[in-house]
This record gives sequence, structure tokens and C-alpha cells, in this order.
Amino acid sequence: MDYSLNPLIQTLIMVNIAKFILDGSTCRHCAQIIKKHFSEMPGVQGIEMDFVQGLVTIEYQSEILQPSRFEEAFRELGYSCSGEYVRKIDSCC
Repeated sequence: MDYSLNPLIQTLIMVNIAKFILDGSTCRHCAQIIKKHFSEMPGVQGIEMDFVQGLVTIEYQSEILQPSRFEEAFRELGYSCSGEYVRKIDSCC
């Protein structure tokens, strides 16, 4: 199949998913800050947070954004990050 003829299919093929286990953030305010910060990053297609399961799921284009940038972004927001484990350094709000 020639994917070059259909940009929608081409875009879908290039989207990757990164998942992080989040600990220490349990409020909407923290969620809004994380979503805003990550949504403004070039290459991020979407972000979902599930406090019940403690997961952050980020859809991104690896051609534009390297996954290591996510760890840097969490640190910028006051989280420690080790691989897929993310923890709020100070108390939530």
C-alpha cells in the first residue's frame, strides 16, 4: 500500500505512545499544569491523565520529539523522573 498518497494514514503511523506512572499528584490543578505544559510541546498529539490508575499517557510524533524530553519536562514542573516513574517532589498543591 502506498501511504504517501494519504496524509491521514501517514500521520497515524508516526504517532507513538509514552506512558508514565505518576505518584504524588492527585488534584485537577496539577493535571491542568501537566496537560498545558506537555500540550505546548511541539510533536505532542495528546495527553491523558488517570489519577485512579496513576497513569499519564502521551501521544507524540517521534520525528519531532524525543521521549527523553518528557523526563526533562516533568523535572521542569517539579517532579522527579526515573524511566517511566514520575513523582511529585513537593506535596501536591
